[in-house]
Amino acid sequence: MITVKGVDIGYGIPKVIVPVMEQTKENIMDKVAGAILTPCDAIELRLDSFEELFDSKKLKELLKDVYAAVCDKILLVTIRTSFEGGLVEVTSESYAQLLDTIMESGCVDLLDMEEALVCDESIEKAKKLGIATVMSCHHFEGTPSEEEMQETLARMEQRGASIAKMAVMANEYKDLLTLLRTARTAQRTMSVPRILISMGQYGMASRIAGEAYGIAMTFASDKCASAPGQLNVYEVQSILKGIHTIRQSDRLVYLTGFMGSGKSSVGRNLGLMTGQMVYEMDDMIEEAAGCTISEIFAKQGEEEFRRRETDVLKYLSTQKGGIVSCGGGAVTRSENVSLMKKSGDIFYLTANADTIMKRLAHQIDKRPLLQGEDPESRVRDLMAQRQEVYTKTSNFMISTDGKTLDQVTLETILMVEKASEVE
Repeated sequence: MITVKGVDIGYGIPKVIVPVMEQTKENIMDKVAGAILTPCDAIELRLDSFEELFDSKKLKELLKDVYAAVCDKILLVTIRTSFEGGLVEVTSESYAQLLDTIMESGCVDLLDMEEALVCDESIEKAKKLGIATVMSCHHFEGTPSEEEMQETLARMEQRGASIAKMAVMANEYKDLLTLLRTARTAQRTMSVPRILISMGQYGMASRIAGEAYGIAMTFASDKCASAPGQLNVYEVQSILKGIHTIRQSDRLVYLTGFMGSGKSSVGRNLGLMTGQMVYEMDDMIEEAAGCTISEIFAKQGEEEFRRRETDVLKYLSTQKGGIVSCGGGAVTRSENVSLMKKSGDIFYLTANADTIMKRLAHQIDKRPLLQGEDPESRVRDLMAQRQEVYTKTSNFMISTDGKTLDQVTLETILMVEKASEVE
């Protein structure tokens, strides 16, 4: 952990940075004036778009005015070169000169240094001047192996970075998981704070899941995103607070709804973002019974299955925090509802019958309650029968129709955050 302007970086809820990236001083100052009104913790001044970057006098004047304007917020100053996706082409010598100008201005709290380009002399100068550094590395084409990322982060720490930063592109979901595994390992092996970002649509979770993975800071946009997948600062702060609430709470998050409403998928995603234990009730029943749910229904009947559901809920109600994906009919027993209400909050995931049928199209044989002729009619009948009990027993209701998994997950987190504000 390091402390900058009284802000502890690397402890608790990740700190939020809003980038400012404009060509002229006038536009930069306008953007800074807007950014300081947001609930961000830091403002990043992206100088690679500044049209007078190589005029040291005007650069220092800009830094002085921006530093005065940001007041108690942290000022991170960055020159992102074309080598790592930025807008300016520089030699190693001119890059060092620019860093010197920034440091000599005395108007910087955090200074970004590209690990591949920065020289040891610049790092040592920052140390002598007491300027905290963010040593950075970017991969816009993809996600390196976990081993390669660990080596890069370790090298940054060894070279003297105050904060080690790595941003990579997630071309598929497994790339996100690779980055999060890297973050988890870094929690155990590194002493300096880390910023780890998985860019693109698949990597969104990395921008808000930092508390669970030891990611110290994250980036969010004021209005216009400066990197792929960046979220709005207001949303990010609310989501981070919601995740913190879930992580600190002893109460469980119960996900209910009809089969195919997304309970299992949302539960896993929510667990990924919060780092909380995820309990899949159907899996727990099968493990305890030593057979599949279909076999329980066939050999022992639905009533026996419901009894086993209650046994699982009795156990879960004693746990301190976590995410529970409930069976579709769990709330049809009043005893189950009482156990859930006492130990957590019930989130009802809704979906219309057409959506449900599309999601269950390849699972009919695995769903005991849909066996027989005309499963679509069976779905509509069961949904109609359970609609009232789902609605009456839930604390919160979330429609999943036409939404991505991440959208539903974030909506769940935001509901937790809003509820905590009311309490």
